[in-house]
Amino acid sequence: MSNENSDENVVPKAMLGWLIAPLAVLVALAMNYGLGFGLDLNMETMTPYAALVLAAALGMAPRVLREQGKINNLSSQIQSLIVLVISLSASEGIAMYSGSNMIGFLFFLTMFGGYLLDNMGRFEWNTVLIFNMVGFMSALAAAGYFIANQSSEFTLEGQTYDRTAAWQEAIGFMFFNVWSAMTVLGMLAAVLLRGLVAPSSEKGWFSYIPYFEGAWNRATLPLQIALAVWALAHIAVLAYFNSLGGLDILAIWSDPEYHGYIGFWPAALTGVVALICAWMTAERWFTRALFVGSMWGLYIISSLYETGHWSSETLDVSWAVWYWFGISFLLSVIIYWFATHEQYGGWMNREAHEPSQARVFWSNHWAGLMTGLAFLVAFTIRIQWYLVPSMNSYGLNDFDLTGGSDPWYMKRVVDYIIAEHAHLIFDADRNYPVGGINPRPPLFTWSMAL
Repeated sequence: MSNENSDENVVPKAMLGWLIAPLAVLVALAMNYGLGFGLDLNMETMTPYAALVLAAALGMAPRVLREQGKINNLSSQIQSLIVLVISLSASEGIAMYSGSNMIGFLFFLTMFGGYLLDNMGRFEWNTVLIFNMVGFMSALAAAGYFIANQSSEFTLEGQTYDRTAAWQEAIGFMFFNVWSAMTVLGMLAAVLLRGLVAPSSEKGWFSYIPYFEGAWNRATLPLQIALAVWALAHIAVLAYFNSLGGLDILAIWSDPEYHGYIGFWPAALTGVVALICAWMTAERWFTRALFVGSMWGLYIISSLYETGHWSSETLDVSWAVWYWFGISFLLSVIIYWFATHEQYGGWMNREAHEPSQARVFWSNHWAGLMTGLAFLVAFTIRIQWYLVPSMNSYGLNDFDLTGGSDPWYMKRVVDYIIAEHAHLIFDADRNYPVGGINPRPPLFTWSMAL
């Protein structure tokens, strides 16, 4: 926020920042009622959200008081120490009042983390943090509702099947989709509310958004659409998941009606493609954006047909491959028509001397983004497809996540990793002399080995 602004302009805008947390809660409640997560409006269920709203307000309070001229005489170190002590004390009180250490911890992260972001001038990231914390609480509620209302057993023709692994995967699906949707909505809110209810950052990622006057920044429309598509993709797969019921979620392949549900990754990758298209649009690469977006949409539709999520008698015949070819060809023709049209097409790409802010951002941050993405992909591959099997080792009819806190056995696993450069999966020394599966997921032991 500019220092030239008068107090009449600064103070109301600073205090309007306190509306961000209630807005995040309203969005979470709307998602809850729209998707049917079973969250009731009572004291028990609303206490965590009220705590997060209070934490967000307290985290912004130093900035509001500073802009009102109340605490200008305090040094940054003293101010940070006071906020740290208050956030620790308040989080302990919230934990005792609510009976949940998790709520106390989220309160601390929201308050002190929000203060640090505000103090560093990362106002938009504070908005994302608030939505993220509210989303985390909503994700816990959604996953808990699924656990309480969905059994892990499936019965077909009098035969009962244990579908614990599918049940656990569905729990993770609910949690991460709700959390991701709320986080992306937080990014969208940060873009839309920038300069309206919170100051505009002059440094960091959001500083690449150009300054604007008015209630809506039209220059960020491609980014707004991309973030909205990303969030709606997660919400759509959640709505489809809830429409299936327990049969299609936990059924087995021998059931002709079984086709599973749309997983987390199609929605997440749709968001990535949407951001790529937004970047292309900012560079005026409209033809490429249309081609990438339409081909990705066609891929999603055709893959859902292939997995049985929708059907068509027309596409069940031997000529179906030519129908798909015709659809692809028609899309390409439409894109070409737009690109070469005298009135609608003829787009001029940006020249090298006038890059968009999206290109400037990518030029300055591509190395860090690609490194972080590589770490995230590697982390996901090493954890996701091993976690559920590790919780359901053969011979055990319950969770087997850790195998006990045995320092000797933990050292044995670490030593094996160092010696063999591989994870210890089957251990002859477990349940000796029969042997057994090492139940520990690899992240902890591999981090110690590294």
